[in-house]
Amino acid sequence: MDNKSFSGKPDGLARLRYDLSDYQILSPGSFVLCAVTGKPIPLEELRYWNPMRQEAYCDAVASTTREAALNPASGDAATATGQDRRE
Repeated sequence: MDNKSFSGKPDGLARLRYDLSDYQILSPGSFVLCAVTGKPIPLEELRYWNPMRQEAYCDAVASTTREAALNPASGDAATATGQDRRE
């Protein structure tokens, strides 16, 4: 993600379009907001996003939390594979 920041608004909120493996800057800025925590994420630290929802996440935990909140029926990997069954 090098060369992604702009000096136009050094402390401002950026607007991005998230793709599968990269993002495009629609409005320059130095950070975006986490969709779960509301925490500012500097563009140079942005590693997690969802291109379908066009959301950024501050870390893997926030990403997983959001997925679980929006898809509660999917459960975790153990539930999906039946590994949590007690006999």
